[in-house]
Amino acid sequence: MRNAGGQIEQIAARYGVSLSTAHRAIRGRTWADLPGAREARSSKLTEDCVRAIRKSDEPNKVLAERYGVTASNIHAVRKRASWKHVI
Repeated sequence: MRNAGGQIEQIAARYGVSLSTAHRAIRGRTWADLPGAREARSSKLTEDCVRAIRKSDEPNKVLAERYGVTASNIHAVRKRASWKHVI
C-alpha cells in the first residue's frame, strides 16, 4: 500500500480494506517495522478558510473537496472541535 500511489480512497478499494486501515498503514501507524511510511501532511486550512467554512451553508462534502480536507474535518471546524481559537 505504501508504494501504491494515489488517493487513500483508491488504495483502500484496491486492497479491500477500510480507509482507516489504509491510512494507518500508509502513515506507519500499523506495520511500522516495514519501510516506506509517508510523512503526515500539514494542515491545508488557514484561519481565513476556517472563517469561510463556518459562514458557508454548503454541505461538508462540497467544502471538503474545495479545501482538500475530509468532510469530518469540516464538521469539526463547524462544531468548533478544531480551530477553537478562530472567531
